[in-house]
Amino acid sequence: MACKDKNKMNLGVGAFRNGEGNPQPLKAVLEAEEALLDMRKKGLLNHEYPAIGGSYELVQHSIDLVLGPNSASLQEHRAVGVQAISGTGSLRLVGEFIASVGSLKKTVHLPNPTWANHKNIFSSCGFDIETYHYFDEKENKLDFGNLKKALRAIPKGDVLVFHACAHNPTGVDTSIDEWKTVAEICKERDFVVVFDCAYLGFASGDMDEDAGAMRLFARLNIEFFVCMSFSKNMGLYDERVGAAMYFSHTASTAEKVLSHLKSHSRAMWSVPPQNGAHIVNYILSNPSRKERWQNEVRGMASRILTLREQLYNGLKKSCKGRSWDHIINQKGMFSYTGLNASEVDRLEKEFCVFMMSSGRISVSGIADGRVPYLVDAITKVLQND
Repeated sequence: MACKDKNKMNLGVGAFRNGEGNPQPLKAVLEAEEALLDMRKKGLLNHEYPAIGGSYELVQHSIDLVLGPNSASLQEHRAVGVQAISGTGSLRLVGEFIASVGSLKKTVHLPNPTWANHKNIFSSCGFDIETYHYFDEKENKLDFGNLKKALRAIPKGDVLVFHACAHNPTGVDTSIDEWKTVAEICKERDFVVVFDCAYLGFASGDMDEDAGAMRLFARLNIEFFVCMSFSKNMGLYDERVGAAMYFSHTASTAEKVLSHLKSHSRAMWSVPPQNGAHIVNYILSNPSRKERWQNEVRGMASRILTLREQLYNGLKKSCKGRSWDHIINQKGMFSYTGLNASEVDRLEKEFCVFMMSSGRISVSGIADGRVPYLVDAITKVLQND
């Protein structure tokens, strides 16, 4: 982006930004880093190798976030996992495991559209890649009728990838009632289900609500994998902290899958780095610290919601020829604006507003006070189409 204009806006970065347009350092993380440094100085924490599979404590905290503290799966030891290299590493590890099981299908079905790296990850594991209908581009919303048809047409036993919440790139999520129908189809057709959980807390600001789909599957006794990342909701982008988890019908099956996940992870990265895991564990091991962290995530989600409302109100007033309801109906960090590639190109060249060619923006990339400029730029581009 060579533009030198002072009004330049970069809305393509897939990371949270504060009101000044800068990365958001969480106070809970800064407190954890200070405490961990003090522990190292006192010799209470070192750099020894962790166990194969990484931090057991991190996995337990991750399972707790997915299922809640009183889940039957947790109490009956049917939920297991290993520490992994954030969301990407978790997905690759799960993909390698599924690909190694001879009795499982070798086709992965991804929502259309989806995060671009999904295809790279699963094709690298040797899977054939197919997509299923998800998004109505004309109306900028979920096409649930055709989604149901698409899922029912997928061969039994195939692998399905879902976004747990805050769908990337569209921001269009399935409601809990719609998830009930999806879960029934998955159970009927015996799909191997993988949840990509990279934005827990960013959809609604409430982590329990955002985990609703995964908890529904657990209550219905549907086996599934979860690939979790702490990059977004803890701002630990460079620490690559995550967990690959499996939720099973039985403790014995769970234990077997855990053994294989450890074996595959050993071949892929030996053991995962621990600094980020120590930070996560410090925060989640204490109820007070955990609550303060959740409040910070709630604040980030609130900033995104406020920006959505401001953008919606501005566009509704200035661009009356289009519906902008999707801006406030979508959830999480990203929004599909409905702008086409030509319009995006004009925004870049004429106004130094940068976004994905698909029209996707990272909502938090809008700095405080910049919504009017963005609204004005979009309005002028659309009026001159």
